[in-house]
Amino acid sequence: MYQVPKSQNNGVPLRPILSVIGSPEHEFAKWLYEILEPVLNNFSDNCIVDSFRFAAIMRELDCNSQTNFLCSFDVTNLFTKMTLGETIKICADMLYRSTLSPPTFPKNIFLELIELATKSGCFSFNDVMYQQVDGVAIGCPLAPILANIFLGFQEALLFTRISRPFRYWRYVDGTFVIFKSRDGAIFS
Repeated sequence: MYQVPKSQNNGVPLRPILSVIGSPEHEFAKWLYEILEPVLNNFSDNCIVDSFRFAAIMRELDCNSQTNFLCSFDVTNLFTKMTLGETIKICADMLYRSTLSPPTFPKNIFLELIELATKSGCFSFNDVMYQQVDGVAIGCPLAPILANIFLGFQEALLFTRISRPFRYWRYVDGTFVIFKSRDGAIFS
């Protein structure tokens, strides 16, 4: 485990990273990542792959209008605070829908495998053993895809209840939103 400074936050807190590179869990999680990609594709309309793509979108978009209202939102500690049980259920339900190509093994086996990959990891810190039982450790190959699926599902629900902003993009836990006016940015 190591820590990386969160330079965008006041006081520059540290983000703990649990590195599993080179472990059997790492290879297993990479294999599950490939299985989960069709689920992510259902929720990727708002996702930005990297900062280069975001910069290209911004260059193409006229967001300098005086009536536009630009803002950003950040989900605090998404990986470690997302409800893992709910996220796993979303993944399994979406993966085994008839419109996707499900894995060649049954849903109950998938559930066992993803729980094994996300809930069985242990680590030690200051000579004390810990097991993460909810959320996903930052550093796990499944963390970004599970976070994107979880937030993509939540966004899909949100946009059935409120009107969609003029523009909306997200990179994992950070969003950039453009409303046509300041009044449009007030959610009711």
